[in-house]
Parts: sequence; structure tokens; C-alpha cells
Amino acid sequence: MPVHRQPGPLRGRFLVLAFISATLGGAREGLAQVKTSGEVRTPAQGVPIRLGGNLGAGAMGSTATAAKVFNPVKIDYQVNGANANRTETANFDSIIRSAVNLVTDPNPANRPAYLNGGNVGGIQVEGLKTIIPKRTAPAAANNAFQLVNKPPAASNSQVQNLNGRNNAEFASATASQQAPANGKVASAENPVTQVDKPGKLAIALAVNRDPIAVTWSSSSHPITVDLTGLTLNAQSAPGGHAFAIYDVAASIIDGTNNVNLSESLARPVFEFLFPVFSDNGGAATLATDAMTFDTFGSVSDSQGDRGQADVETALLSHLVPVSGGLQFQGPFSITITPSGDSSQSVLFTRDFGLAGAAVPEPRSAVLLLIGGGTVFLALRRPRVTRTSQEKPLRLRGS
Repeated sequence: MPVHRQPGPLRGRFLVLAFISATLGGAREGLAQVKTSGEVRTPAQGVPIRLGGNLGAGAMGSTATAAKVFNPVKIDYQVNGANANRTETANFDSIIRSAVNLVTDPNPANRPAYLNGGNVGGIQVEGLKTIIPKRTAPAAANNAFQLVNKPPAASNSQVQNLNGRNNAEFASATASQQAPANGKVASAENPVTQVDKPGKLAIALAVNRDPIAVTWSSSSHPITVDLTGLTLNAQSAPGGHAFAIYDVAASIIDGTNNVNLSESLARPVFEFLFPVFSDNGGAATLATDAMTFDTFGSVSDSQGDRGQADVETALLSHLVPVSGGLQFQGPFSITITPSGDSSQSVLFTRDFGLAGAAVPEPRSAVLLLIGGGTVFLALRRPRVTRTSQEKPLRLRGS
């Protein structure tokens, strides 16, 4: 007859310790590889903007890139291919602190405010689509984000923290400009982020600013943006969050070809902002509640649609799922014709790509046997609190 022995006190302790070890160890081992990544990838020559006229000689531009990982903190910030100065570094830090909220705030309903401005938990926040242009604007007073003869050297930033042979945290960004043909300009951005370990976070930013002197071919001023091939990748592991955001905008000053005028004097022509997120292992999704599709003037697209509503509908139909994210497939382009009939204008184009990835510390469950009873303890991951726009971020390392 089988004998069923009750474990003695010492043997019971070993069973409890073994269970705790297996639970904690198993949780961390199971999440040892938790690839979560965000990336904006423009076509190789950039997103082309075609103008109904000729570009002025000596066109100017500015490129900027920022890459930051957090455990431990490493940064690489560049402007026009050179290390960022003190003012530029402070502005980059401010932008990245604001971007971190997109992957540390667990409430997706707050994302429109983080991108476009609004109220979050009783706090008024300034949106990233305002913060980034404002804090990367050329400023002669402190030589920040200077305009240089285009095409300037590409800015290229990269940082990483390794986990053995893998990237525990990785961030890189490239920004470049070119004028491949008269009447055409193109800006390329490629921010990439990846985390492969719990408790890690990475942010990357690429920015192009480009004032363009234009001599128009007629009294009409058509401006065409070709989005074909723009790719927004976001992939997350269970518990992780990733994003890829692309913004392109233009404004205009008529009756001049002076590219040194302040962009604040220009009136808007268009702004398109496309935010894509992946949360908790889910598919990449366009956050339409945080998207911007603004045009100022008559608008049409390459398939014959006219008017903002119809063009926006057509635009969304061309953003299709691909491996790891979403891509604009086409050919598909949008033409905006602002009011005005001056023979000369200065067109200010600005665009940015922003990417982020984060995976929090895992939760672990432990059973303890105490006095013949069973106690269930949940060891929770640290609470992630929303950071203010200017408050320094402190993340727990591994």
C-alpha cells in the first residue's frame, strides 16, 4: 500500500523556495527576449515635394538627429552632421522627455494630447507637433540649428546598451536633404528604436528644416507631396509599447526670395501627421484620433479626388499593413494650391520622424505556505508615472 508522507518543516521550506525560484526565474527567463521596436522609414531619396516653379540658387537647410537610451543613459545628438551644442542639446532633451510619455503612459486616450496638445490628468501639455518645430528652429542668437548650404552633411546619431550579443536598448536616427531636380526637394528620415529586455526604453528623432526660394512658373502655386513608400513600423512584445510617427508640413511667405526671414511670418499651407502604435503584442495601428490632416487652399490627389474629406479618405485607403507596420502604397500624391499669385515666394518645409520602444519590468506571482495556509502575493512591476514636459525622467534599470 502506498505511503503518503506529509513534508516536514524543512522539506516544506525547500518546496516553497523552489517554487519562488522557479516562478521568478521563469518569468524573467520567459521575457529575456522581448523584441519591441519602432521605426520611420522614408523612401531612399526622401519624401519628394514638387513645386510649380524653379528653386532659387543656394537653397539652405538644416538636419538634426537625436538618439537616447535610458538604462544606463546614453545620448548622441547631431545637427548638420556635427555634435549638438549646449542649446541644441537642451532642446533635444526637452523633446525626448515629452516623447517618453507616448510609451510610459498606459492610457492611449492621452496620446492625442501628447501629440497635438491638450489636458492630461488636469495638466495642460504642449503637443509634440508644436514642441519639435519650435525647439529645432534655426536661432542665429545662439547658433542653434543653423541653416547651411544644401545639401548639408547628413546627421547620423546612434547609441546602444548591450545584453550579451543582443541590443537591450538601441536607438539610431538619420536625417538628410537633397534637391534631385529643379522644382523638387526631398527630405529623408530614418529613426529606429529597439529594446530586447524588460525595463528598457529607447527614443530616436530625425528632423529636417528647409526654407526654399521659389520662382513660380505661373500665378498658380501648386505644391505636391508624394507619400508613396513611406513606412511606419511598430512591433511590440506582450506588455511592451512602440510607436512610429511621421510629420510633414509647409508654410509660405509671398513676394520675397529671402530665406533668412523668420518662419513665424509664414502662413500655413499643409500639415500631415501620421502616428502608428503597437501595444502589448498587438498589430501596428494608425491612431486616427491623434492624426493631423490639415490643408489651406484647394486640395486634390493623384487619383482625381478633390476636397479635404475625399482626399483624406483616399489617403487612408493607401495606408496598408506590411510586415511589422503600415506603408503608403501607390503611386499616391497630394497637391495643395494655396492662395496667392506672387512671382516669388519662400516655402518653409519641415518634417520629422519620431520612434520609440519600451518594455516594462514583468509582473511575477509567488505562493507562500504559511502556517498551513496559502498566501498569494503579486510582485508588481514599478508604477510608471507620466512625466511632465520639463520634469527629468528616472527609469529603473535592470
